[in-house]
Amino acid sequence: MVTGQRIQCQDLFDYFQKYLNIFNSDDLPEAVTILKATADACLLAATREARDLYSQLMAARVRDNFSVSHATLTAWHEEARDKALKRFTEKKKLAAQADVDAHLEALKMELDACQAQHNRDNEFKVQDTMSLAKIAYEAAVSRVSAEHARLCLHPRDLDELHADALRQALEIFSASRDVSQDEEDIKKTDLLN
Repeated sequence: MVTGQRIQCQDLFDYFQKYLNIFNSDDLPEAVTILKATADACLLAATREARDLYSQLMAARVRDNFSVSHATLTAWHEEARDKALKRFTEKKKLAAQADVDAHLEALKMELDACQAQHNRDNEFKVQDTMSLAKIAYEAAVSRVSAEHARLCLHPRDLDELHADALRQALEIFSASRDVSQDEEDIKKTDLLN
C-alpha cells in the first residue's frame, strides 16, 4: 500500500523502476530523493488509472462498425473525460501541487487528443457508410436501367425507381448509424442531397 491505497501490479513496476534508478549508484540516496521517486510513481499510477478509465468508458460506447453524430460522440467524450479527471484528482498523491497540476494538464491534453482521434475514426466510418449507401443506390438504378435499356421509362416509373433505390441506400446507411430519435442526423441529410 502507498498513500493508504492498494497499488496494482503495473504500478508496482513503476515504483521499482524509480527506486532502481535511485539505488543504481555507489552512493546512498537521500531520503528526499526516495520520497520524490515515490511521488513520481504515484503520479504515474494516477495518470495511468485515469487514462485506462477513459479508454474503458469510450470503448464501451464506440463500436467498430457504427458511426454516431458529432454531438453524441462529444457528449460521450466529455462524460468519460470528466470521470477520468475526477479519478485522477481523487487519488491520493505524495507529489507537490505543482507536479500534480502539471500531470493533470498533460492528462487533459492527452484525453483531448483522444477525442480528436475518435472524431477522425467516426468520420471515416461515416464516409465508408455513405459510400456503401451510394453504391447500393447506383446498383438499384443500374439493375432497372439494364432491364429496360431499350425502353423509355415513364416519369412516374423513374420516381418509383428513385424512391426504391433511395430506400435501399438509406437502409444500408441507417444499419451502420447510431443516432438518437430526437436528434437530426446531418450526415443522413447530406446523403439525401
